[in-house]
Amino acid sequence: MVTLIIPAAANVTSNQAGPTWSLRHPNGRCVLIEAIAGLDLTNVTRLIVVVLREHVVKYLRGDVSGLLLPLFDPHTAAKVSFLELDAPTHSGPETVVAAITHFGVTGPIFVKDPDGRFDACIEKGNVVYVLHVTEATIGGLQNICSKSFIENNGQVVTNIVEKHMISNVVCVGGYGFESAELFTSHVQKVKSTNPTRRVYVSHIVYSMMLDGGATFFAKFIETEFHDWKTPTGWLQYCSKFRNLFVHIEGIVVVTDPGTPFWTPIDQWQPNLTSVKTLQQLRQGGQMRIILTTERPSSERAKVTERLRDLHVPFDDIVFNMLCASHCIVNDFLPSTGYPTALGVSVPSNCQDLSAFLPRVPS
Repeated sequence: MVTLIIPAAANVTSNQAGPTWSLRHPNGRCVLIEAIAGLDLTNVTRLIVVVLREHVVKYLRGDVSGLLLPLFDPHTAAKVSFLELDAPTHSGPETVVAAITHFGVTGPIFVKDPDGRFDACIEKGNVVYVLHVTEATIGGLQNICSKSFIENNGQVVTNIVEKHMISNVVCVGGYGFESAELFTSHVQKVKSTNPTRRVYVSHIVYSMMLDGGATFFAKFIETEFHDWKTPTGWLQYCSKFRNLFVHIEGIVVVTDPGTPFWTPIDQWQPNLTSVKTLQQLRQGGQMRIILTTERPSSERAKVTERLRDLHVPFDDIVFNMLCASHCIVNDFLPSTGYPTALGVSVPSNCQDLSAFLPRVPS
């Protein structure tokens, strides 16, 4: 079984709202949760998160105990442990060693960066999780020159270099090691070789391969990699998520401009282009669609049933609206960027809704 360690104690806060791991994801959860939400933790016996006490006090009101509980069943929540450091270490590997030493960790460990997400099943062994850099994937990589790259022969890693693009295979911040004891000894060895050099996990992998004869395997991720290492990357990622408020009559269903009266619900006919646009927006899982209507909430059941019959996608419906202008007021923070509220007005029964909607970044 494996101990998962997340070193999040770097004394670098590039975002005014706090370190990236402490920010709120668009889905409402802490980014730290999202960083491991894609991991299958079946083989993980313990999760250790290392943070700075200074950050906990400043950005989390002094308490981190409940941050990760949503990931676990209450009966297994004891897997989660936090180590709050009074001062930052000199590097990520030294932070991992601090966790190993403090909790007496032995055996297999997995080291995961706190500011990115990929899907994988954690298993014991010497592994490096990587991604092919292609035209399709490079747009999602932040500050690519700051990452580590590998050379490989099939599944075997033959070389790994920090901050130098030796190939088109980039590391995504997930490293497995067969032994916590060996990891610790190689961190000390690398530090003693060049005490002034900043040590990265890739240096430990290289040391174990070169001097220890260890074989590391490249695990290519098959799903999208979300990289949140820079403020720009974080804001770019957040901008893909939206709450979309759409009026039913005149946009989702066709209205008769010649009459001021409501069309009976059972006679509603869909605006097919609008429905198709909403269906397409919903596919990415990054859009919440809230429909609005002047109909009374007492008609919720009828309205819901009819919209389902018309294959209209939605997450919620707001009833009892006024037949008047709509004004959305939303706050913004350094972590979300500006603006966080946009509005458009479209002609009734518009046949090209997508042309009026603000573009969602790809």
